Amino acid sequence: MAELKTMYPAQANTPETTLAGALTTSDTSVTVLDGSVLPDAPNLLTIGADTTTAETALMTAKDGNVLTIERGYNGTSPRSWTKGDIVGRYFTAADQTALQENIRALDEGKPDIVPSPVSGNFVAFDGATGAQKDSGKKPGDFAPASHSHAGYAEVKIFQNVTVAASAWANSSTYRWFANKACPGEYLYSRHGEIAAEVTKRLAAADKPAEPTAPAGTGDNPSAWAKAATEYCKRKGIFAGDGAGNFDWQKPITREQVAAVLYRTLERAGLLEALPDKK
Repeated sequence: MAELKTMYPAQANTPETTLAGALTTSDTSVTVLDGSVLPDAPNLLTIGADTTTAETALMTAKDGNVLTIERGYNGTSPRSWTKGDIVGRYFTAADQTALQENIRALDEGKPDIVPSPVSGNFVAFDGATGAQKDSGKKPGDFAPASHSHAGYAEVKIFQNVTVAASAWANSSTYRWFANKACPGEYLYSRHGEIAAEVTKRLAAADKPAEPTAPAGTGDNPSAWAKAATEYCKRKGIFAGDGAGNFDWQKPITREQVAAVLYRTLERAGLLEALPDKK
């Protein structure tokens, strides 16, 4: 349903007051002689109702004799007004427009009459449009609150779970919740279909997930470090993990730093050139 337009309360007998001073075309605050005769805000007011060019304004706040207003409401033009001009709550074109549009919206949003209804059937709602329609189902299509399951054949409801025909003799066997009616014929007729789907899903849930190998980082250094990384690989300073992964963008541990320094000095023949720490 469309959003309804705001309709402001009317005022019996339309009491009037007058402006206490001049009002320019841009003023949004006005003082009147007696604000008590006007309705509470928010509401519509008419300025200059005794002229041929009256202005409709929306009063948004009232503090004693001081009014806060929105000028030129509903297509009327803001005008300059003088002290003594009349102000009151009159029935305006804005009131009429809101009334008519709200009636139209309510009429268009009311539920449709069901075409060719069948007496005794339940009413349903169209999932796409929300319109009413005949459900095609009546109370007799559902099992009563108190009934027996005697006479139903053996049914396999889950994998390796078979319900013997004799079990149907006890109506409490499948009464899962106290004082609740069991499903009617429609559900019973679909036992096989439901059982097959449940079995399929249970089997899928029990199947272990395929193990996946952890993804490597490969040999993909940033462009700015390409020359340096190639040099370090060529000189044996960085060896990777043996599977082609060098982890160029990952943090480095102190152990790895020590290994890099050792390889660098070893390749340069300088392992013993550094003096021991004293």
